[in-house]
Amino acid sequence: DIVAGLCFAVARNFKGTIAKGMEVKSPVAFQGGVAANKGMIRAFRETFEFDDLFVPPDFKLMGAIGAALKNIEEGAINHFDLGELELFSSLKSEEQGFEPLVSGGEDFFERHKRHNGRDKTPIAGGHRENEIRPHGHKIKAYLGIDIGSISTNLAVIDEDANLLSKRYLMTAGRPIEAVMQGLRGVYAEIGDDVEILGVGTTGSGRYMIADYVGADIVKNEITAQASAAIFINPDVDTIFEIGGQDSKYISIRDGIIVDFEMNKACAAGTGSFIEEQAEKLNISIKGEFAEQAFHSKNPCRLGERCTVFMENSLMSSLQRGTDKDDLLAGLAYSIVQNYINRVVTSKPIGENIFFQGGEQNAKHD
Repeated sequence: DIVAGLCFAVARNFKGTIAKGMEVKSPVAFQGGVAANKGMIRAFRETFEFDDLFVPPDFKLMGAIGAALKNIEEGAINHFDLGELELFSSLKSEEQGFEPLVSGGEDFFERHKRHNGRDKTPIAGGHRENEIRPHGHKIKAYLGIDIGSISTNLAVIDEDANLLSKRYLMTAGRPIEAVMQGLRGVYAEIGDDVEILGVGTTGSGRYMIADYVGADIVKNEITAQASAAIFINPDVDTIFEIGGQDSKYISIRDGIIVDFEMNKACAAGTGSFIEEQAEKLNISIKGEFAEQAFHSKNPCRLGERCTVFMENSLMSSLQRGTDKDDLLAGLAYSIVQNYINRVVTSKPIGENIFFQGGEQNAKHD
C-alpha cells in the first residue's frame, strides 16, 4: 500500500504541477526511465483517466532518438572521427566555490574533543566498575527510546544520569524489530545489574513503541532534544538538529523552549539525503565522507534548493569532472545553507549552540 501510494503521489503531483491547467488529449505516450515501473504506468493511467496510455519500446532512449531525428530534419550533417575524441576525467571546475572546510588554525578533531569534555555524562557507552551492583544490589535505572524513521536509539541511565548503556540501530521500516534488537543488546550488557524503574519514548514511532514496551511517559522530539541539551549545559540557547528525515531548530531562554521550527516538506537538509548522495559517489558516510571533504581545496556550489535540484547539480558537477572531495565538501555546505535558510530562516541564533542528531557523525562543521 505504501509503495502504491508513492506511485499515485508522483502521478498526482505531475498532474497538479506539470500538467496544471492543460488539456491532455489521447493518445498519450509515457516516456523516460520511470516508465519501466508498471506501478507508475497504472498510477498515471488512473490519475489521468487514460484508456490508451502506451509505453514506446525504447522509452528510456526517446530523448536521444528525438535529438538524432531533429538533426536529420534540419539537415545538419557533420563528419566526426570518434577516435579523435578526448575524454576528460579530472576536469576542474572553473566556478568559484566555498572556502575549504579546514583552513588552518586549531585542528577540527582536537577542538571538538575539547568541547566534548564539557559534558556531564559519559560520552561512551558502558558502565564504570564501581557503579555495577554495589554490595550485591541492582542499580536503579531508567530507559529512554527514540524511534525515528531512519534510526532507533536506546539509552539507559542511572539516578545520577550516568550513561550505563546505549544502542544506535537502523529502523529499516521495522520499528518494533529494531527496538527488540536494541533491548536484547542492552540486556546482554547490563541486564543482570540494573532494575528499570521507568521508560520514556520519543520520536515519530513513540506512541506505538510506548504501547509495545509499556512506557511511563511519551514526549515529542522537541521536548526530548531540549531536555537533554539543557541538562548537559543549562546555558544552551539554540539547538540545531539534523535527523534522518527531518530537521529541527529549537530556541531556548532560561531553560525554557520559546520557539521551534521543523522542515515542512523538503528533505534536502536531512541525513537520508546526504547518505543517498554519498552512496552514489561510493563514499562511506561514517568515515570517508568527512575525511575527503576536509581535503577539499575548492568546495563546489550545489545550491540550497530541493533534493531533486541539488542532486542534479551534484551529478552535473561530477560529469564535468569535479573532484569528489570538492563535491562532498560542497554537499556539506549545501546542507547547512538549506537548513539555515529554510528551517531557521529569520529566527534568532544564540551564543551557546548545540548540534544534535545522527548527522554530526559526518562532522559537518
